Amino acid sequence: MIPGHARKSAAALLLVGTLVGTAPLVDRSGFTFVRGALASAPNEDASGIEAVTSDEGVAAKLLAIRSELAVARTLLRRGAPERAAPHLLAPLEELWSPIHETLESRDEAVETRLEERLAEAAGAEGRAEMDRAATAAMTAVEDALSALFPRTLRDSSGFRLALVRILLDDAVRAYASGVAMGRLVDTTAYERAYGLAGTAEELLRPLAESSSEREVAAALQELMSELRTALPSLEPPAAPLPAGRFQALVSRIELRMGGLV
Repeated sequence: MIPGHARKSAAALLLVGTLVGTAPLVDRSGFTFVRGALASAPNEDASGIEAVTSDEGVAAKLLAIRSELAVARTLLRRGAPERAAPHLLAPLEELWSPIHETLESRDEAVETRLEERLAEAAGAEGRAEMDRAATAAMTAVEDALSALFPRTLRDSSGFRLALVRILLDDAVRAYASGVAMGRLVDTTAYERAYGLAGTAEELLRPLAESSSEREVAAALQELMSELRTALPSLEPPAAPLPAGRFQALVSRIELRMGGLV
């Protein structure tokens, strides 16, 4: 059992179920917010926190929240509640403030339900309770995405590509926090990068597979395979890819993504 006060002091295959009609687990075998090209100009709330108001910005932040919860649930089911705890705290403590006013203005009932579920996840104690709370919060995120963004928008390639870019940029930042000088320095940050990259991959893969640009699609498939090699699982590799090379890999993916538009 992880005491509540101890965790509170700490601070895809993921949401693809809502976006592409399946509900895969985070564990696939084998954030900091960065705006996509379509994002609106930033706003600041009374606390000075940069508010996220664009559709793709809000959706990406919800995906990042869902990613944290899914990583936490997988770790819980592997018997690692101490590693799961920071991922249950992060949605409310790190990711919520930039979007809560936007959500409230769009659908107050959705915002209230989601905040309640995230608070329950952050305060849960014991593996069973933590697992139940994480699952309930993941469902609340999926419900929020369905309520706030019409299917036509969620299915559009431009919207998905904008989300992929944001998620990959967030993964780069998380990875740089987790890996320094060619060695692991922060397991939680590495786990966050793994979750974000997995979500981005699941959004990107169907776009590449259905593209008529076969050369671009093949190149993206190869690059995503390299990404999976860099982030093979929630267990960090013995010799992690240096952060600079990881960033360069993501840059190559994003460059190739331009050929899908």
